[in-house]
Amino acid sequence: MHKEKEKLIADKKIKKDKNTSIIYRRDNSYYEKFDKSEKCIDDEIPFEIPDNWCWTRLGNVGETNVGLTYKPSDITDSTGTLVLRSSNIQNNKLNYSDNVYVSCTIPEKAFIYKGDLLICARNGSRSLVGKCAVFDEERAAFGAFMAKFCSDYNDYIKLYLDSPMFRLQLEGVKTETINQITQSNLKKQLLPFPPKREQKRIIKKINEITNLLEL
Repeated sequence: MHKEKEKLIADKKIKKDKNTSIIYRRDNSYYEKFDKSEKCIDDEIPFEIPDNWCWTRLGNVGETNVGLTYKPSDITDSTGTLVLRSSNIQNNKLNYSDNVYVSCTIPEKAFIYKGDLLICARNGSRSLVGKCAVFDEERAAFGAFMAKFCSDYNDYIKLYLDSPMFRLQLEGVKTETINQITQSNLKKQLLPFPPKREQKRIIKKINEITNLLEL
């Protein structure tokens, strides 16, 4: 996992994060190592995983950004740039029936590209925080109450974000203002991480089961 992370940084697919850590097992306990410190995290590990899997933080396998803040006067017709919002995520998929377009300057970090994950980071309803979808178009902007997650593992990460485990971790996140998950808290989320080949098998099997349920 650490070597894969370093390769992503070298390929400039993600930026180096000063909070990057490595989680490993030693003497029947789990430890998390940062640049200059190490701590036991046994109280965070919810269950055992296969030997060829590892525990890691979401921020160790990709990078995330929040979106665009715009004024009501920036809103225009469909000739402008599409800005995706929480209402565009319906049943874990993107829905384009309630779109907003803007005509303002948009920084690069506020654009989302094909294959990126779009996540609801803030919402008046706590139950909607964390809902997500894979972006399936070429490019769009996304709003300030949203976050994007970029990695080479987004198909697997999407399953994790849809899981009860992620929801339980969200319930433990305390914020003082609106229902939200901050960039810092999102990066700290713990996930079981299998090898890429195993990820593909898991994704295939879940898709097969989902297709059967939808018949």
